Amino acid sequence: MKRYLSLVTMLFVTSATAATIEPKNDLEILFIDGVKVEEKRESVDIQPGLVQLVVKYTKKLKDSGKDRVYDSAPYVVNLDAPDADLTISGPKLFSYSQANTHFKKDPEWKVETESGQAIEYTQEVLDRGDGIFPYYDMPKLVREHNEKRGLVVGSGAALAATAQDANATVVEVAETGEKTVVQLDTSNLDQLKAWYLKSSKEDRKEFRRWMIDQE
Repeated sequence: MKRYLSLVTMLFVTSATAATIEPKNDLEILFIDGVKVEEKRESVDIQPGLVQLVVKYTKKLKDSGKDRVYDSAPYVVNLDAPDADLTISGPKLFSYSQANTHFKKDPEWKVETESGQAIEYTQEVLDRGDGIFPYYDMPKLVREHNEKRGLVVGSGAALAATAQDANATVVEVAETGEKTVVQLDTSNLDQLKAWYLKSSKEDRKEFRRWMIDQE
């Protein structure tokens, strides 16, 4: 059995120093850099630079005196993230009709640092799919959105460039204890980062503990 210790350590260092973005005011982060997010209302790790989010506003609002859940369409939000923790907030709405009116035009999201510095962004409504449930296959819709615009986002772009620039390598450790330096397989790193982004807070803690035990 072989273990890619340096590869995992690289992931740990990257994630440990990463900033975060936290959704607020009934906003959910569905995807980040093309990767589905499982904990939609929790902070997500991001790296400084270009970041793509897919967000959705969802809240139980009053509609003629009754409670009714309002779900907005998903929006693709692109921003240039600084090396700082961020929050992204949805609009403050109090009724179903108010939400309907608000989302007939481009909504206003509030993206800012902990110190209150506003971060500029661009946004587009995610194109609908066909059929009764137009957003059923979200991964496909996000992928097609980026392909149509010639966008390459996430670890497949940023990490690949970093690995090539640094001529990154890993140390392959065999059961015999023999160590061999091999060129980094970026796809492995991509998979690890994708797993990390998709995992829950508890899974991330367990992963970090496991990683420390391997050193």
